[in-house]
Amino acid sequence: MKYTQPWQGLKIDVNADISVIIPVYNGELYLKDAIDSVLSQTLPPQELILVDDGSDDATMSIANEYDDRIKYIRKEHSGIGHTMNVGIQCARCRHIAFLDADDLWVKEKLALQMKAFQSHQVDMVFGYMKQFISPDLSEREQSKIKIPSPVMPGYSAGTLLIKKDTFLSVGLFPTEFQFGIFIEWFSRAKDMELSSLMLPNVLTMRRIHRNNMTGSRHVDKSEYAKMIKSVLDRRRSQK
Repeated sequence: MKYTQPWQGLKIDVNADISVIIPVYNGELYLKDAIDSVLSQTLPPQELILVDDGSDDATMSIANEYDDRIKYIRKEHSGIGHTMNVGIQCARCRHIAFLDADDLWVKEKLALQMKAFQSHQVDMVFGYMKQFISPDLSEREQSKIKIPSPVMPGYSAGTLLIKKDTFLSVGLFPTEFQFGIFIEWFSRAKDMELSSLMLPNVLTMRRIHRNNMTGSRHVDKSEYAKMIKSVLDRRRSQK
């Protein structure tokens, strides 16, 4: 997908008052790529927080390689919602953004979004997401993967930039679900009529790899059903 506007020469009159939060659990394979994609931003964030949800692989060793360039927080294993919330509560900057430990940002991600905040009166800024097959997969594994829509509007945590105060006005991520936590949070944001802008640029690269290439088989569908029921119950109670 071609960018609809160039990033080179963007003049941004605000500083990068951004905390980036990467939750990770046993993410040694792709974690370094994710961290590097944040640190190499054309508009680098002031703070990068890596929240380790009790990994038992080389995650801690990888984090230590970055010294004081990242803030590393290790906690007992308690799930994605609690892990993300720890990062949010520790964030010191005005804006917050999220990146999964196996995904990547394009270098202009934060610059384009901060420019959008400067130019538009909106509460949230999103962008497009592009899926890609991880190059470490074998040819046989790659041949089994079909990506019907490689580029799509990314209403997800990995494409979001938002002010921390705005995020907290909606509330933290739910901790009772392991899947669909952003869907549940975003449903609350929409019910509060928060405004959003979808940039026409690819901002986040979603990696397809061995652990998620058959996602529909591994996801506990009852978890999604539980999350959707929670959303519907909340909306009914508000009527």
